[in-house]
Amino acid sequence: MNVLRKTQSTVCLTPDVALPVITYRNQPVITLAMIDKVHQRPEETAGRNFRAHRDKLIEGEDYFKVCADEIRRRNILPLSSKAHEAILLFAETGYLMLVKSFQDDLAWKIQRQLVKTYFRAIKGDVTLADEIADRASLKDQQWLAARMQGKVKRRALTDTLQEHGVKHWGYARCTNALYKGALGGDKPALCARKGLPSHNKNLREVMSLDELITTQMAELVARVQIEKRDLHGNAPCAAECEQSGQKVAALLR
Repeated sequence: MNVLRKTQSTVCLTPDVALPVITYRNQPVITLAMIDKVHQRPEETAGRNFRAHRDKLIEGEDYFKVCADEIRRRNILPLSSKAHEAILLFAETGYLMLVKSFQDDLAWKIQRQLVKTYFRAIKGDVTLADEIADRASLKDQQWLAARMQGKVKRRALTDTLQEHGVKHWGYARCTNALYKGALGGDKPALCARKGLPSHNKNLREVMSLDELITTQMAELVARVQIEKRDLHGNAPCAAECEQSGQKVAALLR
């Protein structure tokens, strides 16, 4: 289910159009190039509109002019090392004002999709996920349900680990131990198995339904056992995570 699994890095407006997720000052933004792309306009169309109506837009509210160094330093969006000019980032109000002159049917459709999907998704409107799920297949709904339940179980486990003295890299150690016990390999091994780079941030976004369920069951068991045995510290908690993973894996064989 590609659309749902990529929502943390891209937002799909249509089956053929996906936009990268970009935020600046804790709000969703969009570039001139992205506007041209989704509206299927020639390059620089949105740029010409901006220059023609710049006096009507408020810098710092409707759009932001961000230097190339800050873009790279804060990893806001991919940028060539040779790029030196500032990038314009448009908030929702700036985008709507900029495309007022786009009056064809496609423009109205894309504007509606951007406001309903892109800006809502990045703002964290949880009702959007429910709307997407309603249109998904049964298989995809099952995957999404497991992913959401997994987030709850993961949060409960990390809260327990914090309460039991796990610090710094200890969280990653516990996660890798749990993966090793439950799925047969730590994160780098699982990423390699799926053909992903070892530093992939969202391994669970590409897990199968069975892998998600196994992982959340292991996290539930680990949390209960850590609390029951009153374990403290990185090493004891990691050892229990691996043992809990092994127990769940054995149960599911």
